[in-house]
Amino acid sequence: MSMRRWLAKYRPQADVQVIFNVRSPDDVIFADEWRQYPVTLVAENHATEGFVAGRLTTELLQRVPDLASRTIMTCGPAPYMDFVEQGVKALGVTRFFKEKFFTPVAETATSGLKFTKLQPAQEFYAPIGTTLLEALESNKVPVAAACRAGVCGCCKTKVVSATIR
Repeated sequence: MSMRRWLAKYRPQADVQVIFNVRSPDDVIFADEWRQYPVTLVAENHATEGFVAGRLTTELLQRVPDLASRTIMTCGPAPYMDFVEQGVKALGVTRFFKEKFFTPVAETATSGLKFTKLQPAQEFYAPIGTTLLEALESNKVPVAAACRAGVCGCCKTKVVSATIR
């Protein structure tokens, strides 16, 4: 949002196309502000009026006018950013940037971490290197998340105890 605000203030003539992807409409941060600009809202689950249902697709990227001549910027989970990068480069984009808020895991984990959720009681495992957010979501534990990188604070979750071995 900070880049969009800067462009609106200092380069109001800039032709900006935003595709904002969320799990559900409730996950849109700055929702009222985004709606003041041209934006395509995509909701993976529970899409309501004003949202494209599903996930980002190559077909949706192709709807962006003059895509190949644009500068493309993305942020989000690594698999999402990789998909965007592959998709836009296949469509002729040469100026592509992605924002990373994490250090990639060097190799696949061979052991797991044990989690116990208290209410209702549930025990589950996740590979070492998995974020708490990814572990919770992959085990169907509801948790709010917006930026998906821990930067905005939406996904803050209380850890009651932990044992490190």
